[in-house]
Amino acid sequence: QLISISSQIYSHAETQAKKFGCETDVNWRATIERPDVDVVIVCTPPESHAEICIAAMRAGKYVLCEKPLSKTIQEAELMLQGLGRSQSHGHQYWGL
Repeated sequence: QLISISSQIYSHAETQAKKFGCETDVNWRATIERPDVDVVIVCTPPESHAEICIAAMRAGKYVLCEKPLSKTIQEAELMLQGLGRSQSHGHQYWGL
């Protein structure tokens, strides 16, 4: 069940939410703290991936992040460190 769509541009979230029958929010931090959200899908510009993914993992959410995972190797390493401190699990997909 899709619970909420968060976007900096409310009208974009609202359009998609109407299609899927869910809520909208412009505050992704509030969305990841919701107890009824189990999974966070990060489909944002790459410069925001690390911050959102780490915060979601720390909130105990499963995270699916579009590629590229991050802008730099250092950010990717921070994300993996965040994974190690969370209850989430890391999986890699190697498309052939």
